[in-house]
Amino acid sequence: MLKRNIFLNETGQMAVFVALIFQVLFVLFAMVINIGLIVHDKINLQNSVDLAAYYAASKQAESMNMIAHINYQMRQDYKLLAWRYRVLGSFGTDDPYHPAITQGGVLADTIYDPQDRATVCIAHNGWAESFGKDPVGNNCKSTALKIPDLKPLKYIPLSLGFNQTVIANFATARDIIAGNCAMFSPYNWGFATTLIIAYRLSITERKKQILKLATEMSKAEDFLDIEGNRVRDGALKTLRKNLTASNKAPDSFNDNDFELINGLAQGDCSQADEVGFPKWLVDIPIAPILRYTQLTVKSGSECNAETKSYDQLPALSTLAKVDPSGNLRLNSSEPEGKDIRRSSRGFEKNPWCLAYVGVKAKTKPRKPFAPFGEPITMEAKALAEPFGGRIGPWYGSRWPAQASESDGSDRTDKLAVPRGDFDPTYRALYLPNYSRFPGDTLGLKSSLALGLMRRAFSPAFFNTSTAGKFKLSDYENIMKDFYTTGDPLSWSNNSLPTRRLEVAAVTPDLFDIAYYSIDPEFYRDYLLRAQKLFQGLTPMSDIGSRADVDRLKMQSVKQQFGPFFSENEFPDAQNAYYLARQWEHLLTGWMQGGVADFTSRGPAVAEKFGACAQIPEGQQPQIPGGCISGGRVGYSVRLVHKEYLFGEHELGGKGAGKDRIRNLPPSSF
Repeated sequence: MLKRNIFLNETGQMAVFVALIFQVLFVLFAMVINIGLIVHDKINLQNSVDLAAYYAASKQAESMNMIAHINYQMRQDYKLLAWRYRVLGSFGTDDPYHPAITQGGVLADTIYDPQDRATVCIAHNGWAESFGKDPVGNNCKSTALKIPDLKPLKYIPLSLGFNQTVIANFATARDIIAGNCAMFSPYNWGFATTLIIAYRLSITERKKQILKLATEMSKAEDFLDIEGNRVRDGALKTLRKNLTASNKAPDSFNDNDFELINGLAQGDCSQADEVGFPKWLVDIPIAPILRYTQLTVKSGSECNAETKSYDQLPALSTLAKVDPSGNLRLNSSEPEGKDIRRSSRGFEKNPWCLAYVGVKAKTKPRKPFAPFGEPITMEAKALAEPFGGRIGPWYGSRWPAQASESDGSDRTDKLAVPRGDFDPTYRALYLPNYSRFPGDTLGLKSSLALGLMRRAFSPAFFNTSTAGKFKLSDYENIMKDFYTTGDPLSWSNNSLPTRRLEVAAVTPDLFDIAYYSIDPEFYRDYLLRAQKLFQGLTPMSDIGSRADVDRLKMQSVKQQFGPFFSENEFPDAQNAYYLARQWEHLLTGWMQGGVADFTSRGPAVAEKFGACAQIPEGQQPQIPGGCISGGRVGYSVRLVHKEYLFGEHELGGKGAGKDRIRNLPPSSF
């Protein structure tokens, strides 16, 4: 009976059903877990790839920021040459209407000399060395100043003993500064020639720095950052650091599953010219000329003055005393063709060669409920680009898509020396000058700009004491030890006011801050970090710095603001030179209203643009621009879509039309 009840008992039927459906439920459960883990790993992979691309693009942006600032330093070298020529070289004129010596009255920002007769002449007692001897008076006459025909000389590279020649020239000039006026012509010529050679030395070393950066940025996967490290290694490390454990497991991911593309290495943008500069960064070669005053004895002790260009040599009988070895003559004119030693306005960035990086990675994570068979392969891609900075102005206002350089029919800086070789038809255009603000038509031909220094250059300033006077000795060493000091300025332990005036002359103006990304603390933010990459190059920092003087090593653009003009010696400096009034004006962007408020609302909106609320102190990290809260400097980074790169763009300015960039990503990316 009991046995029969066991067979007839209907309890436990669900157990059979559960036993049958459990496998289905387990499979569904495992599928949900695996799919969730796969989605999680896929999102993680994409985020990690985004971060890796962002990292690589940030390193690209750092290099572009550094190129932009060095390019601006070349602009300052050019401004220094123009100032030395037009202001320092000509302040000895006896023209009573010259703004540098005009007494009283208010000078207007109008053209001083329509004929543009600026000339270098040191034959006057404005130099301290003229005292203690029979005063030479002023032999820099303004009579018979005519513009000559100008012819370029053949260039021969610098030879040994060149610096010694320059030093000997100035030493001899000091000894005869009270001598016969006929002896001054070769020294006027020598001073002008020295100024332009010093300019070329300085920009050549800056070009070498830019060449090193641009060459590294144009490599494919193995391009280096400013510290000399492989960007691919840093991007790969960033990717690994952010991957989940399953994504970065040895059987899921290895280095061969990672790919980095450099946009500046794509297409024809990385092709180099004869010097080595890639097509995306184009040099603007120029051939500036300087004029000097040639003096001859007219009758008795009276001098006759005539303006000559430095390619027109004084009489050999007197020139031999200045340049016995011929070194100055051999190095006075421009190299021919493309040469890294050639004079230059700096570089222009080809807008159709877009800077960007791409990162692609694959993983094959093994899931817990799929232990057999091939794992799912996941792939993620990301593109990022630097944006928002300015390497410098184009030479012209328009750049057609397939052109190798900007169209020069409408020049951005109409006052600067034009691009290319010397053209004797337009010789006056090759005298150094520059725009103080966009659209400027005067530059250093302005009465106000020249007259700003009249207190320092006026005859009343030249008393019997040498204190505060200009010294030829300050210029003896502007090329001596240049390759170890990196200092192109006049120098002595008491080189005032010449050095202070030169620093003031290159302080950022409105044109500079409109067209260049300028870092206030270049030495700290970039140059210190680039010592490995720049090994073997001249330690060129901002004008005013000097590698062999501890107190001057860290001098940067930030120190160019204030110290000179704040003493009220020249209260009209900002108006005459259109200078930026404080270093914060180099910053772009604005201080946000709050943590989550990216606007600049409030009563002080104007004060928030280009302002800095917090500067790093103590152990706080130093950042480009030197501002933790407020404006920024240079290029930032953003992620972009592939369709953005493959689309058509208006990048060449007004009238250039739409076109695709010249360095599209690989079709496989």
